[in-house]
Amino acid sequence: MIEVDTLRDLRDHVGQSAGPTDWINVDRELIEGFGLATRDLNWYHFDHERASRELPGGKVIAHGLLLLALIPGLTPQLMRVRNHHSVLNYGFDRVRFTSVVPIDSRVRLAMKVKAARETSKGTLIERECVFELEGSERPALVCDWLAVMLA
Repeated sequence: MIEVDTLRDLRDHVGQSAGPTDWINVDRELIEGFGLATRDLNWYHFDHERASRELPGGKVIAHGLLLLALIPGLTPQLMRVRNHHSVLNYGFDRVRFTSVVPIDSRVRLAMKVKAARETSKGTLIERECVFELEGSERPALVCDWLAVMLA
């Protein structure tokens, strides 16, 4: 766990890793709830019978963007910024969905402070995020997450 007063203080933790989080079960409720919320109703997320015939592994798979969306909610298990007003999600870089996540798989997140730099907008923090997929040598997701603390 990395704990700091402000996002700017993460500059002192560049290169430091945190995690992993607790395991998350990627079950039917999570996959279908995400699909309904985002209107992504593709058969490979919902149709168990067709998936059993047509998908490698024979199971429906999670949305790649579901994992990306889990990052902010899991971050408090890894990093705590006590005074985080005026912090904005700046975006994601180098997002790669490196393994499919079949239903009832388990994933967990690890994070590393990759960079911290001053910009004209404020302090930009870059964190490398890796979702481990239980039982797989390859991660399910790798990306860089950027946030900016306004000057």
